Amino acid sequence: MKTLELKAQKRQNIGSKDAASLRKNGMVPCVMYGKENTIHFAATEAELKKFIYSPAVYFVDVNLGDEHHTGVMREIQYHPLTDKPTHIDFLEIAESKKVRMELPVKVIGVSAGVRAGGKLLVNVRKLKVEALPNQMPDFIELDITSMNIGDKLRVSDLNVNGVTFLDPSNLAVAAVQMTRSAISQQTAADEKKK
Repeated sequence: MKTLELKAQKRQNIGSKDAASLRKNGMVPCVMYGKENTIHFAATEAELKKFIYSPAVYFVDVNLGDEHHTGVMREIQYHPLTDKPTHIDFLEIAESKKVRMELPVKVIGVSAGVRAGGKLLVNVRKLKVEALPNQMPDFIELDITSMNIGDKLRVSDLNVNGVTFLDPSNLAVAAVQMTRSAISQQTAADEKKK
């Protein structure tokens, strides 16, 4: 998985007054937990946009000048009126410890069922997974080439080396559904056979 750098500054004071002051100056208070010490820092909204408003998922290398900490974004709190981020939690990762994340689903190929007039339905845009940081993929790839009309691709059908799927195994990630045009084509083909 890709790692992007986040330039930030360590917070000297912790509390609601300090957090409000940071927000007034265009900064977002953040916290990183997971190892022995909790790290309080702040980053600009502009610096955080590449993580918040991206469909991709990244590891975050928090650059605090003389310190670097690698983690993943866990939770974002937004202002109820302006929708601006007001606080972000990060989880610090260790190379030897598995991490849980939600990864985007990427569909590749053209389904035989879609070519026959069916409609592809992608029911899930992100899947919950667990893996060691060095085995975590950027996304979960779904090859739909062999899917025919009526076929479903379930979590139990997915196999990514080193990755454990945490969603229910019977969850249908993608399906090829029969459409009206496919039904009429099938009916016309059946009529010709008679």
